[in-house]
Amino acid sequence: MVVSPGKVGRDRLGELGLVDDQMSRDHFGLSGPRQLVLEDLGSRNGTFVDGQRVTGKRELDEGAVVRAGRTLFVAVRDGRKFADAPTHVRGEQVQGPALGDLIRRAQAYGRLGQLLVLGASGTGKELLARAFHESQGAGPFVAINCATIAPAIAERLLFGAKKGAFTGAEQDAIGHVQAADGGTLFLDEVAELEPGVQAKLLRFLETREFFAVGDVRPRRAEVRVCFATMKDLRSDVASKRFREDLFHRIATPMLELPPLAARRYEIPFLIELELRRAGSAVRPSLGFVERALTLRWPGNVRELLRTVEACAVTAEVDGHDQLGAEHLPKEEPLETDAATAAAEEPKDEDIRLALQVSAANVSVAARALGIHRSKLRRWMEKHGAEES
Repeated sequence: MVVSPGKVGRDRLGELGLVDDQMSRDHFGLSGPRQLVLEDLGSRNGTFVDGQRVTGKRELDEGAVVRAGRTLFVAVRDGRKFADAPTHVRGEQVQGPALGDLIRRAQAYGRLGQLLVLGASGTGKELLARAFHESQGAGPFVAINCATIAPAIAERLLFGAKKGAFTGAEQDAIGHVQAADGGTLFLDEVAELEPGVQAKLLRFLETREFFAVGDVRPRRAEVRVCFATMKDLRSDVASKRFREDLFHRIATPMLELPPLAARRYEIPFLIELELRRAGSAVRPSLGFVERALTLRWPGNVRELLRTVEACAVTAEVDGHDQLGAEHLPKEEPLETDAATAAAEEPKDEDIRLALQVSAANVSVAARALGIHRSKLRRWMEKHGAEES
């Protein structure tokens, strides 16, 4: 449901086929177009923004959560994209406009045989990798988290080993590259590979040939490769942690996943999906959904889903059939000392990525970074960045 600027209330919801007897006939007004401004119109039960009651007028940030009666709204800059591509559940996925567009692009890039996906942990990088793979409809999908591979065995795990290549190698062992032949190799956290293996990976990408450890003859594999990382690869190139030649080989095409805080309209659907997946009988209350919408979720979709699952189990153990706001954890920093607080300040590369993902929308980027808009604007002025 998309509500454009104007008076919003019970009658307008009725025109959209919705009923809310707790909402006044004219509950609140919205004005725009560049900056949304909300004004309570003397409603019976009040209008709330991010859990706080509004008196007078209030500017709405992108992603602000508005409660009127028993209805929740999420403020967005351009509602047209939601009219064209409403958020929905598709199988085991929740797709809103942003994620849906990225999935379509990943599918289109499948025929190119290569894709780099950027995004914070828990945003859904493997989801795009699978869309990239499934668009070609054949072959195995082999997913590897490079951060979990010990440097000493990375080459052997990726490219395999010849019998007798090392102590205990009693037979030929195929590597992940060969296992993915005819399909897709997903290298998550590719920035964690040590430089020597990066060089061998580059050669494979250029020639589709590789040497197993201890072998003297090259082998071939026709593999589509999807890379992913939550790191700033340009920064790693500058610091010599990532090979510049490999970066230029994998950097195009590239997709960037926005954090959950920038696509919070997915949260109610994710809650319902997780409760259904867990087979839970408890239902989320309005307060639970509202509070979930206002939390930052630094761990993104992964953190939200695990939290919902844990809340459901807690509610069941306590004999409750409904999830309340009190079931969600309080959002507090892990540490409170000044040194830790300073260390948690967003880095320049994180700020640049947030601005790029949000198309330089200060409200969206600031919310995703967990900082105030004025602080982000000061950073932009200092670095010569322009607001959209």
